[in-house]
Amino acid sequence: MSDKVEKVDEADKSLSNRILILFIATTTVLIFQGIYNIYSLEGVKTSITQVHDSAFQISLTGTDIAQPASELRQMTMGLVMAPNEQVKEEIKSQISETRDKINKALNGDTFTQFSDEGSTGLLDDISKKWKNYEKEVDKTIEYSNQGVRIAEFLHVTTNEKASYDQLTESIQNFNDYQLGITEAIYTEAQNTSSIAFWSVLLTTIVETIILKVILAYVLSLVKRYVDNKKQHAEELQEKNEALETSIDDLKRVQKQLIESEKMASLNQLVTGVAHEINTPIGIGITASSYFNEQIEKIDQSLQDKTLRPDELKAFLDSGKDSNEVLLSNLKKAAELVQRFKNLSAENIRSETARFDVGTKVSETIRTMSPSLKDVAVNVEYDQSIEIESDPSAIYHSISNLVMNSLNHAFQEEGEHQINIRVESPETELVTIVYSDNGSGISEDKIKNIFDPFYTTNRNKGGTGLGLAIVFNALSQIGGDITCSSEVGVGTTFTMNIKTPVTIRESAA
Repeated sequence: MSDKVEKVDEADKSLSNRILILFIATTTVLIFQGIYNIYSLEGVKTSITQVHDSAFQISLTGTDIAQPASELRQMTMGLVMAPNEQVKEEIKSQISETRDKINKALNGDTFTQFSDEGSTGLLDDISKKWKNYEKEVDKTIEYSNQGVRIAEFLHVTTNEKASYDQLTESIQNFNDYQLGITEAIYTEAQNTSSIAFWSVLLTTIVETIILKVILAYVLSLVKRYVDNKKQHAEELQEKNEALETSIDDLKRVQKQLIESEKMASLNQLVTGVAHEINTPIGIGITASSYFNEQIEKIDQSLQDKTLRPDELKAFLDSGKDSNEVLLSNLKKAAELVQRFKNLSAENIRSETARFDVGTKVSETIRTMSPSLKDVAVNVEYDQSIEIESDPSAIYHSISNLVMNSLNHAFQEEGEHQINIRVESPETELVTIVYSDNGSGISEDKIKNIFDPFYTTNRNKGGTGLGLAIVFNALSQIGGDITCSSEVGVGTTFTMNIKTPVTIRESAA
């Protein structure tokens, strides 16, 4: 009996041990499964957090940096094309607000609290590119403030555009990096879910569905953002192309206006020469008509056989005087025609030649003598200064400065005077100092006088291109021009041409 009890006890004990072992094994498996599930859930949670952070940073770069930068780019282009100062000031205010918004985003901790080492480096690159772009925007504003329209157009379509492209490239690199993180996390999550599928089927299915739903949503947001960014880039490209076309049209119109101004100056000179040449021609015609009348009288006396010696002598003396008057005025007319011919040959074409600067200045003044009857002009040059350049640039500079004095400085009656001095203070520098004793220019207007279309005499037909032509003509031969003036005293223009100089012994 006791043996049976012992066997039953041993069997129960064995069963209990087996049950205990099975329970322990099951519990151990469940514990490991729970641990794995917890690890898996933590992994999924970490993955979701990283994906969310990446998507959040991409969204932030879009709303806080990329989009405001794009708007800033459009504002600077609008500043260049602004029709008046009021619009410019409004745009400048908008530019300042947009810049503050971007600086606040970059300098805050919104990005850095989620960023890893790679993201931090890319964010630093965005900040550097943004600083560079800010400098180019400042230059655009500076050119706008100075009113240098050509420089504005060139700068906003070259340097500023290149800096903006670098900024958008840095932003794209940051977004690509965040997308790369998202894709890497997505791949890792797939591998984890594949392993988990065989160990805990239901848990893995749920986790996979949730993860895929989240990832699909995130990727959908990213794809939507990328598509919108691509569309925006295409629209911006179209606007840039339209702007470049507008700038080309503006340059073409400006060139046509400058050429028209040159022709207007030439027409005025032709009118003056025609008026001047009428005087000797008229005197010649009068002398010729008078001599013809004397010939008819002598011929009649010969036919009537009543010609007396004193009449013949008077006829010869009259003929001699008439011939001298006729010859003198024909020579004067020929000289005027020759001057005009020289002007046409040398000043209409733009060709490089070796010439004496002082002589060229004097010739220009002589060709304009019909317009300078009431003005005392003094041209000084102690040496013969020869350079190899475009002589038409000297002609256009001097002639337009003279016309500027006539049309603006000499409005009131008085003793008007123009002084021009040519000198070479250095071996590769020619300086032409042009001054008049006219009404002068106020300080607030001097900074704009070389701008195309700037004029204070528009109601009297002024185009505002005369001094712009001078500026451009000198720029084409490596020169520059500055102005100083005192109201009521006069104005002085200093032209410096950097070019090799040959000094001759002769002097004027």
